[in-house]
Amino acid sequence: MRSKNEWFRRAACVIALPLVIVVFLPWSAAADGVMNEPESNKDSAGDNPSCRALNPSTQLKKNQRVNRKIIRKYEGRVIGAIDVSVNDIFNTSDPKEDRALYRFANRIQVNTREGVILQQLLFSAGDVLDLDAVEESLRILYAKQYLLDVKLYVTQVCDDTVTLNVVVRDAWVIEPKLSLGRQGGESSFAIGLLDGNFLGSGNEIGLVYEKNSERSKVIYKYAAQNFLGTDLEAEFFHEDLSDGVSRRF
Repeated sequence: MRSKNEWFRRAACVIALPLVIVVFLPWSAAADGVMNEPESNKDSAGDNPSCRALNPSTQLKKNQRVNRKIIRKYEGRVIGAIDVSVNDIFNTSDPKEDRALYRFANRIQVNTREGVILQQLLFSAGDVLDLDAVEESLRILYAKQYLLDVKLYVTQVCDDTVTLNVVVRDAWVIEPKLSLGRQGGESSFAIGLLDGNFLGSGNEIGLVYEKNSERSKVIYKYAAQNFLGTDLEAEFFHEDLSDGVSRRF
């Protein structure tokens, strides 16, 4: 049987450094911030006389995710391309968020990968533009805990195609766990770290060390909403106990 000190050292070494970093960051990461708008496709539109660029800055009102009138106007055209723009958690172009701590948080955060965003969409390049598919896709993205905001713009229109830009803003989903307790003269504690968007994959991982008077254990968790690029959800849960091992999938 492993010694108690060995269990503690192993868990503490893995958890301590990231826990110290995230414990000082605000959990409401820039809830009132504004996302950066995409740039218009003026240069690419100029290469094709049949194409014209649309100005993203005039398309959406406050709290609007998509301009339904614009989508309806070009509904039925083929989606020529889908661009994805992932904004940092903190908008440092806003003086209220241009602080050293927020800039540091942006640097250590791995932004959501473009492929993860594209995978959630109910349409792809080559499909016909459809308002229902657009709105449902934005609803799906907005429901993800690792995204704070999501918008869609039409940035270029040609004779029979349109170019779309999906703009998202990451949320801060790294959470520490720390608890202390005492009951019946015996103490217990737990320390751990949960990351709801591990390396920008949209997947969740967790590592927690717990100890009470009877045993100590290390808990490992991995959850994927789109396992191996499919629509399947998967969860792996493993407990490494000082007096045994249990697994659950």
